[in-house]
Amino acid sequence: MVETSDTQGAENMAWVWHGTPTCSSWASMLARVRGTAGPRSIRDYKDRGITVCKRWLVFKNFLTDMGPRPAGKTLDRKNNDGNYTKRNCRWATRAEQNTNRRPYNVLKVRGVRYRRNRYQVQVCWKGWTHHAGCFHSLEEAKTAYHRKLTQLKRKEQRTNG
Repeated sequence: MVETSDTQGAENMAWVWHGTPTCSSWASMLARVRGTAGPRSIRDYKDRGITVCKRWLVFKNFLTDMGPRPAGKTLDRKNNDGNYTKRNCRWATRAEQNTNRRPYNVLKVRGVRYRRNRYQVQVCWKGWTHHAGCFHSLEEAKTAYHRKLTQLKRKEQRTNG
């Protein structure tokens, strides 16, 4: 492809990548922070002051920093209170993202979140999310998490051993 200017090159790149998972992730990220992805995006992103770094407003720069989106992964912010930047973003599986949500981080307990007046426990193991139950106390939830994790490890040992 012959490029006559940087602008033309950026436009051609956006056209070539249009409709790909990488471009969809980029466009969705922008819609979330602008509040145009629906009411939740306003509450969860715009009202909380989550922004996209100026560099990533251009798709070419986003692609350069993040690379193409790997199969089975989507864009994730490592720190959910931080902005969309190269340092704070990664491509992650759904299981990885499930342990990196605000409800989990409030308790600072891995795999446990407080929702609807109870503690819900999920263990992410080998790319799968395993529900371990709902409990009335945090101590019960912590115990259930460790019990489920131990159970999954033992099951793997029996299978492989």
